[in-house]
Amino acid sequence: MKKINHITFSVEFDEWPDVSYLGKISTQPTWKKGEAWIPVDPENFKDYADPEWFSPCNHLPHNKENWDHVSEKDKQDVIKKYGSLRKADIAYAYNDLKRLQQFYAWRWWMESFIIRASIGVSDDGKHWAFDEIVVSLGGIESNGSNEYKKEIANDMRQEMTHELEIWGFPRHEIMNAMCEMKMENKR
Repeated sequence: MKKINHITFSVEFDEWPDVSYLGKISTQPTWKKGEAWIPVDPENFKDYADPEWFSPCNHLPHNKENWDHVSEKDKQDVIKKYGSLRKADIAYAYNDLKRLQQFYAWRWWMESFIIRASIGVSDDGKHWAFDEIVVSLGGIESNGSNEYKKEIANDMRQEMTHELEIWGFPRHEIMNAMCEMKMENKR
């Protein structure tokens, strides 16, 4: 015999965030092949003895093939706005730099979504073994859109449903437990 004691959903601070997808800032660029570095403050670049550099993870070095998936109309709109695709790549790289600086200034952070199902299993109905099934995902930007966060939470609920089905819980019991799921905020 099995029972679902309760299910909780929590949003927790991601203690080990990975923002490498934005790039890196350094006072000593490595200048490796295929790696681009741009000055953090290009307007005052010559005023600093040890200027900071930014190596974006995306966009640079400029490669026109990176734009192959973009429609001609959209490319023309980008060229109209920035002057060229290369200049657009530079602007996008600086947007990533700004995003990284905002992260370091605590304007946003990474969160983890965690769904925990407390279950009990017994052979005789008197002696129970308790366990916890956990579905989690970290690296969620705190200032992401509500629609994006809802989509992630829905995907995680489906994954938890699947895990509970593997344990042999009937769908109606899982759905009842999901409807009674408690929200916890541990940020």
